[in-house]
Amino acid sequence: MPSKPISEALPDPTLKQALTRFLEKREHHKRDVMMEPIPADGSTRHFSRLISAAGDALAVVMVNPPSTPMAERENLAYLNIGRHLSEKGLCVPEIYGYHLESGWFIMEDLGNRHLQDVVLSQTDFLPIYRDVLEQLVRLQIRGAEDFDSSWCCQTEVYDLTVMRRYESDYFRDAFLRGYLGLNDTGSELESAFVHLAENASKADCRFFLHRDFQSRNILISGKKIGLVDWQGGGWAPWPMTWLLFSSTPTRVFLNSSGRACLIRMSNGSGM
Repeated sequence: MPSKPISEALPDPTLKQALTRFLEKREHHKRDVMMEPIPADGSTRHFSRLISAAGDALAVVMVNPPSTPMAERENLAYLNIGRHLSEKGLCVPEIYGYHLESGWFIMEDLGNRHLQDVVLSQTDFLPIYRDVLEQLVRLQIRGAEDFDSSWCCQTEVYDLTVMRRYESDYFRDAFLRGYLGLNDTGSELESAFVHLAENASKADCRFFLHRDFQSRNILISGKKIGLVDWQGGGWAPWPMTWLLFSSTPTRVFLNSSGRACLIRMSNGSGM
């Protein structure tokens, strides 16, 4: 989708007014700023980047209309968990403004280069994975400090229900059946799904879980690492599989010895 002026891109008057004030404080006029759509991958939320006349990225706007109870809870979790992680000094974007009744947020722009892009452009990417794992360890430990589980939009703990409904069942319905068209596939995997979920749910849940810590939600700007899409967070065991096994470039490029090396680092021997 092409970029548009703010006056044309935004039907919500509250967001227009908020962006006008935001830009005026930074000595920009809305007529000189364009809104550039950002692909949202699998999300139903809408993202745009504010671009100045000079081509500078000023902020990111997220719109998620609270048209369902789930969307309403998701927005509240986005706000509360985002504030919490920011207060703990973790690498999430600052939230400049929000309006829960309309479902929009104005926040810091962490750039447009994902970990996926970095991995695809390098041959030696273990150093960047090591840096990302350091951020993951900080997120899991500091994020758990003073965390209020009432902020969670799904379940407070990464439990059996979440593992089935939002992980294995989602994989079956969205990927196997929806994307690949394998409508008769899934029943033979049921025993494996049950086994994995039942065993994983027995672990001690005392760390903060991002719940979607994968290469498309990790942004790299120079040496700075940023995280987005944290609204599904909550209590969980020590979770590294999202980074090491979930994202496509990880599966393609990170071999078993690389994974073993990073797992040793995360367990304290070399990090």
